[in-house]
Amino acid sequence: MKSSARLAAGNFFDRQYATLLALNKSTTIDAGDLLTAGREILVAAANTLLCERTSIWLYDQSRSTITCALLYERATKTFSSGQVLHAKDYPVYFRHLSQKRFIAADNATTDVATSEFAESYLLPLHIVSLLDAPIWLNGEMVGVLCNEECEEARAWTEAEQFFAGSLADFVTRAMLAEARKKAQLELTMLNQNLENQVAEKTEYLKYINRKLAESLDDSEEKLLKMQRLNREKSALLGVVAHDLKNPLTGILSFTELALANLPDAEAVRRYIYLIQDVARRMSVLISQMLTEIAIETGQIPLRKRLIDIGHLAKIVVSMNDEQARQKQQKIITTAESGCVALVDEDRLCELMDNLVSNAIKYSPQERQIWVGVTRFEETVRFFVKDEGQGLTQEDKQQLFQTFQRLSAKPTAGESSTGLGLAIAKRLVELHGGRIWAESDGKDKGSTFIVELPLATSLE
Repeated sequence: MKSSARLAAGNFFDRQYATLLALNKSTTIDAGDLLTAGREILVAAANTLLCERTSIWLYDQSRSTITCALLYERATKTFSSGQVLHAKDYPVYFRHLSQKRFIAADNATTDVATSEFAESYLLPLHIVSLLDAPIWLNGEMVGVLCNEECEEARAWTEAEQFFAGSLADFVTRAMLAEARKKAQLELTMLNQNLENQVAEKTEYLKYINRKLAESLDDSEEKLLKMQRLNREKSALLGVVAHDLKNPLTGILSFTELALANLPDAEAVRRYIYLIQDVARRMSVLISQMLTEIAIETGQIPLRKRLIDIGHLAKIVVSMNDEQARQKQQKIITTAESGCVALVDEDRLCELMDNLVSNAIKYSPQERQIWVGVTRFEETVRFFVKDEGQGLTQEDKQQLFQTFQRLSAKPTAGESSTGLGLAIAKRLVELHGGRIWAESDGKDKGSTFIVELPLATSLE
């Protein structure tokens, strides 16, 4: 046994104290480099214990193999690594290691804890004695610090055994430092990546903001330009409409005079009637254009007064009787009493006339049309129902829009401007009411309803 020889070489306790003090003061242990720290620990172990070989073995993640991370041989002062052992081949050894602070095998080939290594490891390397201490990390055994004596058996003292355990704790400390350094590096990289992403996003947002600002400037400029052009358009249309209306009024007047004073020349009268009809159509279109322009520019005056809506509806129906008779249509009128509203009589008459004439225009011959006025809660409702061509879903979406042509066509070649319903909607809204249409579909007729606020009775 070499125990007495080792003690004769110097006081072990003095060496142990000096070694532990030096390791505690060392900056290498906590520097975050396990390989460098391991070198210092293994050299200290070999020189303090005066043993031939010292090594650090670590489990893989599956804990199925244990690999020599670093081996120091004191005689040649050299380091090596790489040998691998499979845990399943040495179950007794790893069970003892997990249950004890250390394994001190004076005769490793016969010791119950280490004899499994005899054929594969101990005898080929001439290892006689082992002093192994488990390395623990976060409550789990992750490896082993191994001290080996070759050629001659050695009795490990109690002090040497506890010293080996202390060295294993230094390995744990070095592993923690490396894990901490790795985490700090990852955190630093993560922060840097995050800062880079934030910087990139910030620059991108600045770019987007610049583009938005430029776009807003352009949009505002375009909007102002469009508003100016729209005003100019409305003014131009107003001028053109007014300029056209005067000559047309003259044409209508002259045709009436001609018809009144011409001899009974049928052909001449027919042509004058045609001129008169075309002029009337143009006059209606121009009147609608002027109304649309007045509404758009907010220049349409409303001369409101209390009006009996039922009485006004009957007047409108009488205005359209002749047109209905020409198509052999029958208009049925109903009006409840007390249906009074505060309205501009001329504008509302224009609106109602448009709805009744549309029903006549878009209904086939020999059909019925219902015109009615009723009270509903705090409102007055005026409706026009026909047996005409009805409304498709697409029609309903386009109703009351300017210059929209719906699927229905006039049944006797009558003209249509595409402005009437749009003007009707705006006039209703100017009176604080609403207008809508109902239809079960194509060729199933339609009903247009105007709803106005009910006012105090005229009586």
